[in-house]
Amino acid sequence: MQVYDEGNEVSDTELAQRNPKSGTSGSSMRWAVFSRVMAAIVGAYVLTLLSIAVLALVLPMSRAESVLLSMLLSFLIYACAVLWVFATRSAWRAWCGMLLPSLLMAAGLGLWWSLK
Repeated sequence: MQVYDEGNEVSDTELAQRNPKSGTSGSSMRWAVFSRVMAAIVGAYVLTLLSIAVLALVLPMSRAESVLLSMLLSFLIYACAVLWVFATRSAWRAWCGMLLPSLLMAAGLGLWWSLK
């Protein structure tokens, strides 16, 4: 395959020699994509689940209304979390972005349950 760089024809090997980091192995890319997919499925699910619990407790309305509103907002939270996972620069950031808020919300819920 021929690539054109500023109007000049460049071969694949010459392009790879110019940018040695572009030659990542196929298996490492597969693992990175797999990690992001798992972060999107599992991490976003946990984040959404904990967000629903926190919102149901924090919203200043009747219990039934706050649960209903938090369940409706869960679709938006999950969709935004999945989009964010694939918009980050690395899989590490994706996992950190799912796990850190989840841990904070879990700690807050645990504290709330212990004080109740």
